[in-house]
Formats: sequence, structure tokens, C-alpha cells
Amino acid sequence: MVRSRQALLAVLGVLAAGATLAAPRQPIRPPDPLEGVKTAIRLKNFTEAATALQRLAAAGNAEAQYLLAAFYLNGVNGPRDVAQAKAWLEKSAGQGNARAAFSLANLFADSDPPTAKRQRTGWRARGSWVSALPHRRQAPPPRSRHRRRVCCLQRN
Repeated sequence: MVRSRQALLAVLGVLAAGATLAAPRQPIRPPDPLEGVKTAIRLKNFTEAATALQRLAAAGNAEAQYLLAAFYLNGVNGPRDVAQAKAWLEKSAGQGNARAAFSLANLFADSDPPTAKRQRTGWRARGSWVSALPHRRQAPPPRSRHRRRVCCLQRN
């Protein structure tokens, strides 16, 4: 009786260890370099956020470049500076950031016509190429095979 009990406990121990090892694990995601910036923005500490964004953007982080451009474009941490915003948007869009390409196209749409139209078209095409436009991501709604006919009868 004692031996069978020990054998049963040993088998249960092996099964528990196997179940623990076979359990699906959560994938380990690398830490987001913008987490501190996002926290500073939530706490409305824009000076700290802008400093961190400057550092990350200079290191080549495309999302940080886009956010820094948004700071300059909206005048969040000082006066509005469209030239700086445009420079950072171009860097970010050049790395494939779709939101930056779309924002850059909109920035060109608001500027003077002759050269801006050519640039706007190029960046808008690039933005749609990287799926910047929300309506490009979704499939069109299915069309019905039979069209409804609407009949209007006038009564006197």
C-alpha cells in the first residue's frame, strides 16, 4: 500500500511538472522605447516628453520622429514650427512610417500650389503604399447579386 502510494505521488509529480512545462507562455515583448514619452504626455509633462523625443528621434526612431513632428506642428512645447515639423515628417516617412507620410501629404496640401501639388501626390501615394489610409485596409462591402428596383408611384 505504501509503495503504490509513493508510485502514485511520483507519477502525479511528473504529470504536474510536464503540465507546467507544456503550458503556453506569453511571448516576451521588447520594452517600448517610447513608453516613458507616452507616460510624460499623459501626465502633461511636455518638456520632459520633448527632450526624450529629441533624443530618440536623433537616434533614428521613426515613431519618435513622427511624434516630435506632431509636437512642432501643434506647438505643444513652444511656438509652432512648420519647417521643423516638415523635416521630421520627411525623415520618419523616409523610414516607412505611414502616418508620417500621410501627415506630410496633408501638410503639402495646405501649402502653396505649384511645387506642393507634385510633392503631395508623391507622399500620398507613398502613404497609401504603406497602408496609411484606413479605407485601404478594409475590404469593400460585398455587393448584392440582385439590385433592388425602387418604384415610385405618384398618387393624386
